[in-house]
Amino acid sequence: MLFYLFTWFSFSYPNIHNVTVVINTWHRPLRLKTSIEHYSKCTSVNDVRIVWSESTPKPADTFIHNTSIKYHQYFTSSINNRFKTLPDIHTPAIFSVDDDVLVGCTSLQRAIETWSTSTETIVGFVARTTSETHEYQHFWWTWWTGRYNMILTKAAVFHKKYLEYYTKHAPKRAYEWIDKHNNCEDILMSFMIANKTRMAPIWISGHYYDSGAFEGLSMKPKHKNIRTECVQNFTKDFGYNPLVYSYQKVYPVRTLWPFGLASTWLEWFSPI
Repeated sequence: MLFYLFTWFSFSYPNIHNVTVVINTWHRPLRLKTSIEHYSKCTSVNDVRIVWSESTPKPADTFIHNTSIKYHQYFTSSINNRFKTLPDIHTPAIFSVDDDVLVGCTSLQRAIETWSTSTETIVGFVARTTSETHEYQHFWWTWWTGRYNMILTKAAVFHKKYLEYYTKHAPKRAYEWIDKHNNCEDILMSFMIANKTRMAPIWISGHYYDSGAFEGLSMKPKHKNIRTECVQNFTKDFGYNPLVYSYQKVYPVRTLWPFGLASTWLEWFSPI
């Protein structure tokens, strides 16, 4: 049964193992250039789209390493622009990524393959969690509690249909709050997907480099307080908190060799 389901899905979505990279950028031309150069070399990347929210004219569309590079210009600086519906995306999945995050091509391929087994949810490399009192928590809380309920869209794979879903169906008050404060669009996307699917996100291991880890929005004073306010406001807007906890992380089997494969050491000596 699973074989026929997978075969049907593969024929229905011929680019199921490829992805469209959507890079959100803001006045960082050198990092954007590096990001484009990197992702255009990944064999699993179908094309690259740039969300250009700057007032200066966007660069011309081009091809790099036989990969199409297209710019989509918006005339506001709203961070909601990163989830605007994009025309002519030829893959079912997009990889949403910040211009300062470089995910290794092999890790990206594994993320796409993992997503292809559960196409309704979001798969990514950066997990976060909220508490029972709807407080936003940093990574150490995920590590300490062993659970998470959000994947940040600074490096995440999800179905392209969620771009339209976000733009057309996000609660008006939440959408306008993000427009005003330029924060929490990733949290709202997690709320939107969880609300629609009632599914937990999937956290995957991988190699990536974040050159903006110690700068940007996350380093501003009271950043955590602002994001807690977002979680609590969105919970009111949705009428409940739809985020679903997960306690699992996906690793490639090869990295577990030789001691992590068996559930018990007796497996190594089992005759069956």
